[in-house]
Amino acid sequence: MANRVRIRVIFAGAVAFTGIARAQSGPTQTVVLDSAAAIVELRSACGVANVPGATGLLEGVVRDPEANPAGSVAVRASWRSVDAAPADAKRASALSDQSALATLTDSLGRWHICGAPLRTMVTLRAAGDDGFDDRTATLDDAHRAVSVDFSLRSIAAGGNSERAPQTSAVVVFSVEDRNGNVVGGVTLDIVPSNGPARRVVTDSAGRAIVASMAPGRARVNSLAIGFKPGELFVPLDVGRNTVPLILDGARIPTLATIRVIGDRTMLARHQEFEWRRAQHQATVSITADDIERRNPVETWQMLTNVPSMRVIQGAGMAGVYAMSTRETPVVQRQDGLGGGSSVPCWYRVMLDGVLLPDAQPDLSNVLPNPHEIHGIEVFAGLATIPPQYNNRITDSRGNTRSNSCGLILVWTK
Repeated sequence: MANRVRIRVIFAGAVAFTGIARAQSGPTQTVVLDSAAAIVELRSACGVANVPGATGLLEGVVRDPEANPAGSVAVRASWRSVDAAPADAKRASALSDQSALATLTDSLGRWHICGAPLRTMVTLRAAGDDGFDDRTATLDDAHRAVSVDFSLRSIAAGGNSERAPQTSAVVVFSVEDRNGNVVGGVTLDIVPSNGPARRVVTDSAGRAIVASMAPGRARVNSLAIGFKPGELFVPLDVGRNTVPLILDGARIPTLATIRVIGDRTMLARHQEFEWRRAQHQATVSITADDIERRNPVETWQMLTNVPSMRVIQGAGMAGVYAMSTRETPVVQRQDGLGGGSSVPCWYRVMLDGVLLPDAQPDLSNVLPNPHEIHGIEVFAGLATIPPQYNNRITDSRGNTRSNSCGLILVWTK
C-alpha cells in the first residue's frame, strides 16, 4: 500500500483546502475552509515576524511503529539552495546540508518548522528511538503550508527504502541542574570543528536543537543566570546526537553520556578506528573483543604488554601512568645556567577525539570502564600519530610541545 501523506494547502489571501492524499496515487479529498481560518493557523504557528514572503510552514505528526504519537523525535528539514548547486551533473541530486532547520516533537508527536523555502524540494527526516522515516515536500506561492505525517520504522525493519544518506549531525541539547531539574533560558554557543558557530537558547523544557552540524569535535560554552559558566568539548557523529549538560552554581558544567542515533551500521569514530586497524597504522589496536577475552578489572591493564610503553603503578606515585620507552626524556631546566633534570616522557590520552588536558594522565582515573570501550589505539611516537591528532599542547608549566611521546586513543561504544 502506498504511503499516506496528509497535505494541507493554504492559498495566499484566498481559499484554503485540506484533505488526505496518497503519496503515489489515488484521488484527493478536499474540504473548503475560509481564508481567515488559514491565516490564523499560519500566524499561530510561526508568528507574523517569522513568516517572510519567500518562506512557508511545514508541520505534521510523528507516530511510532504502533501508530502512537512519538514525543521528543528530531524532525529535520534540509534543502539545496540554487547558489549551492554542484557543477558536476552526477552530483546534481545530492543533498546539501548547508541549509537546514530542525525541531523536536511535543508529547503528542506534533511538530512544525517555519522558514522553509518556496519553490524548492525539501527533504524531511524524523529520527527517534524507534527508528527513522523520510519524506519530501515542496512549497510555492500558492501552497505556503504543508502537513506531513511520519511513521517511524527501525533500520532492522527496513526503514524507508528511499532514505537519503545522512552526512551531518543533528544535536539535541538537554540541560539540567545537579538535582535533575530542567533549566530553561540557557545560552549555548557551539563552535564545530568545521562550519559556522551557532547560538541557541534552551526552552522551558531545558532543550535546544541545532541542525546540520559537521561531525567531529565541537566546543560548547554555556551561560545561565545562577550557574557557573564553562566550556566543554563534545564529540558529534552523523545522525541525531542527544547531549545532556549538567549545570551547577559553583562548578563548571559537566557532560553526561551522549546518545547517538545513527542510520549507519557503524559510527563515524568507529569507522575511523576500524580503518586504521585494518591498515595496521597504530602501534597496537585493542578491540572490544580483545577486552572481553582478557576480562580486565581496570582498562589500563590492557596496556601492560604494549611495546614501547612502560605502565608504572606505585613507585612512590599515586595512580597509574604510561611512560614511553623509546622517546628521549624531556629535560626540565631548573635555572639559567644550563642545569636541569630529566623527566619521563608520558603518553597523552584522547577520548573520542578529545585530548585530555593532563600532560601526565592517571590511567586509573581517566580511562572509561572496560565494558564501555569500542577500541583502543596506541601510537608510540610522533611518526605514527595521525596528523589530525598531533596537535601541539600546553603542559603544566605553560610550555607548548607536540604529543611526540606517544598517544593513547580511546573510542567508546
